[in-house]
Amino acid sequence: MEEAASAPNKNNKTTIYVAAAVIVILIVLGIVYLLSGKSGSYNSSSSENSQKEASQSGSTSNLSLAPEKKAAHFESSTPMHGDTYATAPINVTINFNFDLVPTSTITVTKDGQDWSEGEIKIVSNKLTMQKSLKAGLADGVYLVEYKACWPDGSCHDGAFAFVIDSAGKVDYQDMTDKSEVTVDMKNFVFVQKKIRISKGTKVTWVNMDDAAHYVNTDSHPGHTYFPVQNSASIAKGQYYSTTFVTAGQYNYHCSAHYPEMVASLIVE
Repeated sequence: MEEAASAPNKNNKTTIYVAAAVIVILIVLGIVYLLSGKSGSYNSSSSENSQKEASQSGSTSNLSLAPEKKAAHFESSTPMHGDTYATAPINVTINFNFDLVPTSTITVTKDGQDWSEGEIKIVSNKLTMQKSLKAGLADGVYLVEYKACWPDGSCHDGAFAFVIDSAGKVDYQDMTDKSEVTVDMKNFVFVQKKIRISKGTKVTWVNMDDAAHYVNTDSHPGHTYFPVQNSASIAKGQYYSTTFVTAGQYNYHCSAHYPEMVASLIVE
């Protein structure tokens, strides 16, 4: 009789243990869900607060930016998240490793105003989307928000931020009085690393090293920001030229020796 009476007690204990285990599992799954939700969201209010701080103080130093949110298949962008430009870029370019369609969108805002303009451009390889910028971008933090749309009709959002700080122009050599400028590539650096030129100026890069070099627009390895600037391999003694007609900042590099061999020019 005692053995028969103990069987229900064992069953009750087993039921309690199972219920407790289920509760623990549900709690753990809930915590994982909450954490994944936080990591997948972009705190745009942080960037908006940074924009307000920059506008009020007139300074773009020591600004904190919200973490970047990358959409699926994101590869790179120009500007990149956290970049500081001495003047406005000519566009915002975002690269992916998956085909895009024209329903994709890009906005570039500061203090609630969108500074992008025109239709979105999907370049011929269908892996890059690009949006032009209005003239007159002032110093401050700019929030880029985008939707990368795929041929299946789905769209995937992302966001990043960059800074314009015109105080950085002091680091650029003033060559605005010249109609033609030469940049030497020597000892694996662009000798004239940062220059300011006028619209219509022809820039010629000359390789003085034994190793071959390239001139490639950002970002690496997409080279899609200003493709006209992209050269083929430049051997010793050879050169490559590009004429710049649009005001803005152009960051570039040698793709064979990136990220050590980088440079920038400003067109005014």
